[in-house]
Amino acid sequence: MDSLAPSDNVVLREALAAQLLGRVADSLDITPTQFERAKQAYEAITGVVTTSRDARLASAKV
Repeated sequence: MDSLAPSDNVVLREALAAQLLGRVADSLDITPTQFERAKQAYEAITGVVTTSRDARLASAKV
């Protein structure tokens, strides 16, 4: 049985790493519904912070 040349090992490792990173990236994607929920929550908090008369929120950045 032939063994892989060192350069073949590098190519194989890089291909496997790229495949793994692709799977990780795919698992981190959110659905359009999840995006809308997050956007609505962000906008709601922004509204509360920017319209509050609470001095603790006066310098808050959203």
